[in-house]
Amino acid sequence: MKKKTFIFNPARFFNFLRLFFVSSIVVSLGFMGYTVSPGWSSSRSSSSLSSSSSVGSNFNWSKKYVNGKMSPQYWQSITMSSDDTKLAACVYGGYIYTSTDGGITWTEQTSAGYRRWISIAMSSDGTKLAACVYSGYIYTSMDGGITWTEQTSAGSREWQSIAMSSDGTKLAACVQYVGYIYTSTDGGNNWTERTNAGSRHWWSIAMSSDGTKLAACVQYVGYIYTSTDGGSSWTEQTPAKSRRWTSIAMSSDGTKLAACVYNGYIYTSTDGGANWTEQTSAGSRSWWSIAMSSDGTKLAACAWDGHIYTSTDGGTNWTEQTSAGKSRWQSITMSSDGTKLAACVYDGYIYTSTDGGSSWTEQTSAGSREW
Repeated sequence: MKKKTFIFNPARFFNFLRLFFVSSIVVSLGFMGYTVSPGWSSSRSSSSLSSSSSVGSNFNWSKKYVNGKMSPQYWQSITMSSDDTKLAACVYGGYIYTSTDGGITWTEQTSAGYRRWISIAMSSDGTKLAACVYSGYIYTSMDGGITWTEQTSAGSREWQSIAMSSDGTKLAACVQYVGYIYTSTDGGNNWTERTNAGSRHWWSIAMSSDGTKLAACVQYVGYIYTSTDGGSSWTEQTPAKSRRWTSIAMSSDGTKLAACVYNGYIYTSTDGGANWTEQTSAGSRSWWSIAMSSDGTKLAACAWDGHIYTSTDGGTNWTEQTSAGKSRWQSITMSSDGTKLAACVYDGYIYTSTDGGSSWTEQTSAGSREW
């Protein structure tokens, strides 16, 4: 038998590497939402975003959009004025939306830009708003969300949650993935880094009506922290123990608090966070967001891949509200008297209630997410 001799062919070898490299990019960009077609030019199709970049020869790369927006998008946070007439909600990977009729109709507010909005807060009368961007800046509005100001003094950070006083002059925001709490006393123009609470995985922050009392919780197994001097000093509240806290709410005077745990229970406090009661009547669930009325008697909480639950006795007893359905609820908010509620679904619509959560209306005008 004639012995075969291997002959290295540089052209074929580098052509193989070229095809392997291009194929790898096709697979990777496919997961990012790009489509590939034969051709020489490269393009992106979008009514609001456009750029061009060539990746490899003989291929045309185009980013897929739905309704001119980059995919995916999902509702991240929702807030409400004291009388429930004004609402604001933000989309991670999208815009901020506002409503002046209790959530029936919504306006896409494009002036703040198309960003990874993570949290939004509103003054009592709904005229002042503050919102923060994950890996970005904090933005404020003085006209109900029509125009926005980029507040750079606090820096570009991995913001997670933001809270506002009743008059909109005082704000507090926290950074996730090992960061600090920041406060402002001039409507967001200037910020102070509060280091004495420590650099932690902050997940949610709440503020009293006058902005003097604050409460914040740590998500990746940590404690609840409270402040009675506007954030200057903080107390680690160990009675509630170290847990996977996901959301915290506070009454107008700051004496009553409620917080929820992912894969755990809801906890309430009637003494500003010094002592906590485990409320087991609503069950152990994947709690994701909680809201409280001004006097602390009415509460609403939503579970991820679950239902909305309400309480009219400060959290002792809870009612499962099934009319809105079982969904991946992302955020919930409540009017000052607790009779009006609004909640958003991670990959769905915004829902509103005018009877304390007994019945719900699906508000489709702002659109459905996830796109």
